[in-house]
Amino acid sequence: MGHSGATGFDSDPRRPNVDAPENSWATGTNPAVNSIYRRILARNPAIDGHALNVATSGSDVRDLMRQARIAVTSRPIPDLFLIQSVDNDIRCDGTDARNYAPFAATLRRTLEFINHRAPNARIFMVSQWATVRNYTNAIRTIPAKRAAESGTELCSVFDLSGRPRPAGMATLQKIVDAYHARIAATCARVAHCRYDRGALQRMTVVPQDLSPDANHLSIRGHRKMAAIAWAALY
Repeated sequence: MGHSGATGFDSDPRRPNVDAPENSWATGTNPAVNSIYRRILARNPAIDGHALNVATSGSDVRDLMRQARIAVTSRPIPDLFLIQSVDNDIRCDGTDARNYAPFAATLRRTLEFINHRAPNARIFMVSQWATVRNYTNAIRTIPAKRAAESGTELCSVFDLSGRPRPAGMATLQKIVDAYHARIAATCARVAHCRYDRGALQRMTVVPQDLSPDANHLSIRGHRKMAAIAWAALY
């Protein structure tokens, strides 16, 4: 469960950004991804067909409770919940500082709900993949995406000439770090919850790791993410 990071996207340029759960780093069945699900399946064949992906593209932390309710009513009840959340909660309009506490409170309600309804389950939360600087470097060679991220706004990572904008990168990274700090603190207060301690933030991406719109990961990117998440989980 989580937002689009757990869903997976089709890397076919003729079908840009089509949800493709089989390519998910978390629950995907595509051998090319070698998802967390497939790695656990190799150890425990009894879970065959029991991976559930309720992630929704574009959702934020407020949608996690809806996803959690679906997950805990499934049969069998999952014994591992994989959650990625932050990206769509970032505002970059000067109001993020006021959103940190509500974000953490909403997240905690969801985690406690999972604990109550699935008391024997583990919860693993992963950070946002790649640092702002790394992502900026990856999209420098993608004209459309570079143009979309250019400007003078608070979190614009390129200036109007398309050159990297250090102030925007620093501001955005500071905001991302603040949300991650709330995730770490919230998860630490909830039984059976573990955070990846920024493992996915340290993931290095290159253009080939990105989907056609450069907003999401390609199959190659999901494979890389699955490997890093697996190492942090076990």
